[in-house]
Amino acid sequence: MKRSAQRPTRAPTLTDVAKQAGVSRQTAGAVLGGKEHLFRSGTIDAVRNAMEVLGYRPSAIGQALRQGRSGTIGLIQDRLSYRTQLNPRLLSGLEVALTGRGLQLIFAGLSEDADPPDVLRRIVAEGFLINYHATPPPALERALTGTAPAVFLNVVLPALAVSHDERQGAFALTTRCFERFGSVGWIHGRPATQSDQMAEPHHALGDRRQGYLDACAATKTETWFGDWLWGVNQPAIVEQLGRLLRSPNRPHCLILDDGLETCFLAHIAAAQAGLEVPRQVAFATFGDHHCDNLGWLMPMALRDWNAMARAAVAMLCELLAGASSVPSQKISLQHV
Repeated sequence: MKRSAQRPTRAPTLTDVAKQAGVSRQTAGAVLGGKEHLFRSGTIDAVRNAMEVLGYRPSAIGQALRQGRSGTIGLIQDRLSYRTQLNPRLLSGLEVALTGRGLQLIFAGLSEDADPPDVLRRIVAEGFLINYHATPPPALERALTGTAPAVFLNVVLPALAVSHDERQGAFALTTRCFERFGSVGWIHGRPATQSDQMAEPHHALGDRRQGYLDACAATKTETWFGDWLWGVNQPAIVEQLGRLLRSPNRPHCLILDDGLETCFLAHIAAAQAGLEVPRQVAFATFGDHHCDNLGWLMPMALRDWNAMARAAVAMLCELLAGASSVPSQKISLQHV
């Protein structure tokens, strides 16, 4: 009977390679660790031949430690969704941008009652990407001082941060709507009670509103504002939006600051009020992707998450290369 080949009981080690090549373990490690210039060609060939014969594959972690690099970038955000959100397109963009530079992304969540320095001690990384939609906790900023370089995402800071240019995006969207529909109003949500405002608002809320005001001033047009309460059930939101839509002095186009979810409710409210979209009332909004299943191609300002990812990774790599600081960047919104 033909006997099958026995599987090796363990994976070959660096010690096995050194023994096969007839050199010390330190020499084999140095050759495979990128220090070939210190040895004769015969020694290098012996180590590499031994590696191939034994099927040895160097440990990526071991090589990184020997070279003083981890090859990893830590992505940190709060575990509470009202403080931070991670868009799938941003995550994918970061992974692609880092992989293209030979770096790997690792993730950690930070709870508000945790000690931020403990998080940084647990993550072995060459640099950090901090994804926060509100002001980062002071303890986290203190913990980052003197450690690995860090770049903040989705927050406005003088340096070392990447955010979307929400003000310019709102200005451009409002201007387009003026040109297309003639009159434009602004509708946004506000908390039903003070306790609903669990954290300070994202910078986009104020920046977008200011962009609308800038566009009204540029066109010398009167402003029109309407509020609805979030934190209540959807039928109540539809009822509130319906009252706004039935306002006798409402503009022809209403920009909904709360995104596509509110647009669906606004379409329901318009139908209940007997208004035809977009002939009698039009909507525009902000979002992460263009939605064309509402019956018409609605004007939208879209966040460019891939551009944010590329900018953040490029900024972090500048810091890793020795830059002491890098000015913050604003990513332009796309318009459809």
